[in-house]
Amino acid sequence: MLRYIEEMGKTLQLGISTFALTLLTLAWSPKLFAQDKGSQFGLVYGFSVPDADNTNPFKLSGIKGVTFIHAKISLGGYWYLSDRSGAPSETDKFQYSLHGVQTAFHMKGSKGDTNFALRAGLTKVRNNSGTTDMTFSPAHYGVAAGYDFFINAWLSYGFEGSYVKAMDAKVTAGGVEFEREGFNIVTFLAVIQMKF
Repeated sequence: MLRYIEEMGKTLQLGISTFALTLLTLAWSPKLFAQDKGSQFGLVYGFSVPDADNTNPFKLSGIKGVTFIHAKISLGGYWYLSDRSGAPSETDKFQYSLHGVQTAFHMKGSKGDTNFALRAGLTKVRNNSGTTDMTFSPAHYGVAAGYDFFINAWLSYGFEGSYVKAMDAKVTAGGVEFEREGFNIVTFLAVIQMKF
């Protein structure tokens, strides 16, 4: 019963936070739309290296998108998914995905755009230790930096590097509680983006 009350309290806090964020967005939205400087959507592919125990480098692919709220500031989101190439073995599986939001500062030049971003979101970690399949959902935060070279007015290509810290997480499977220690992820990705 106590655990149920704690969960309800967390749900209520999340609901209040979401409501407050919605009100702030609605109050600020005319100013946001008045300063709109365009948006961009991109595909990413490259390598990532988690420092989780017994893992190797992974291939990482995904999408990201941002909208400019000022000439030098953007807000956006990303979804990156690893393959299973870095898993320790067929019986000890490890795969993860990163879902989150970011805010970035841009320094545009005549040939490209250098950007520095702060990121936060959720990590989904699929892990199989022995015979039990588990999915952990730790929060993560980190930084990213990249450069986009303008091919023309609506298309660019470039690279992105990032560092992300995934927090500790717990999950209950088969009545047993498992804990996953937090880990770090370093990525280096090629990016192609469309502006609109």
